[in-house]
Amino acid sequence: SLLTPLSTELAVQPDVPIARGAPPIEDRLTSTPELTSPSLGEKLLLDAIQEELSLVEPPPSRPVRVLVTGDSTAWAMADGLNDWADRNSDWAEVRRAVGPGCGFLRADRLDPDEGNFLPFCEKLMNTLLPDAVEAFLPDLVLAMVSVADLEEFQWNETEAVLAAPDERFAAHMRADYQAFADDLVKKGARGVVFVKGPRPAVNIPRHRHDDSWRPGRMEMQHDVMDDIAVADSNVEVLDVNRWYLASEFGAE
Repeated sequence: SLLTPLSTELAVQPDVPIARGAPPIEDRLTSTPELTSPSLGEKLLLDAIQEELSLVEPPPSRPVRVLVTGDSTAWAMADGLNDWADRNSDWAEVRRAVGPGCGFLRADRLDPDEGNFLPFCEKLMNTLLPDAVEAFLPDLVLAMVSVADLEEFQWNETEAVLAAPDERFAAHMRADYQAFADDLVKKGARGVVFVKGPRPAVNIPRHRHDDSWRPGRMEMQHDVMDDIAVADSNVEVLDVNRWYLASEFGAE
């Protein structure tokens, strides 16, 4: 586990410095007009997840620095974690670098409805997120994305447009997610945790992403995360989906 050695090391190195100079990532993101707040339902879900946690070990010698990145589901997760961290300040400090519709794949997304988000997503992944990692030096980066990485993409002009589930799509996703994690570690993150986000038990009514939830797509994404975590000691997977499906939320 990334957290187990972290607790041990922090007992020996309690005051790892945090780089200064860059403004908090929240200050830069919340002023961006493209962003909208997560729904109350998303917040309640993440609050419920945090209430399930029980801290049975003594806290580390300093709060664990956690940076959350990804799409609107990651934003909701960051809000829940922030609420929890406020009540458990000895355990964690949480910041976010998020944007609705922003994923981790390095390809051309073929969804015209996402056009308004794409310029900011490029800025987030190419500038804001790397800057946030270098400034905050997170112990863990929690990376979560849902439908933004499950639509149709084209990685190069010599290859057809691909849609998951497809083994070629999975191969590209595996390479892009691995490169994403590698870049975060090179910038100063101590570890990356890919989050298996919750899959609704039924399609979202009248939602333009209905097709992105079809069987096989999210399962393929989760398998890619597992593959990377098995091969890379800097990467782990957090299965929020399993908790969600077993909860009252997944049953509804």
